[in-house]
Amino acid sequence: MKRVLNSTTAFRTRPFRFDHRIVGPTVPLTDVQWMRIEPLLPDRMPVRGGRWRDHREVIDAIAFKFQTGTQWVHLPEKYGNWRGVYNRLRMWAIDGTWERVFTALMAQADADEDLDWAVSVDSTIAIVTPWAWNWTTPISALRT
Repeated sequence: MKRVLNSTTAFRTRPFRFDHRIVGPTVPLTDVQWMRIEPLLPDRMPVRGGRWRDHREVIDAIAFKFQTGTQWVHLPEKYGNWRGVYNRLRMWAIDGTWERVFTALMAQADADEDLDWAVSVDSTIAIVTPWAWNWTTPISALRT
């Protein structure tokens, strides 16, 4: 049986959901987003030293940094010391926390059918000039 795609089956329209806001400079994590992420994060008590800053504030700071493209040293004071935010980002990258969070969120979104998979293939052809080949043979020798 052949399935025909028309405008109603090709593009599904979904109602707007308030927990789909993009976290950034002026938009902190919502409570619904935080409830999804919190169980996936490590304990707030580090192996050494004192108690960590709240994970939610750190994630907001990381989102601010990457949304604005600002340098770490110019992170606003409301997020705390930039070194702490940077070190937490780096430690979570090393220990696989970000990968766990991303994988769990993708699996949940896929199960809820909130995720549209799109495949894009690029067939760009780049022509390289003889000057970019980095040959040791002079160009004049190639033209004979």
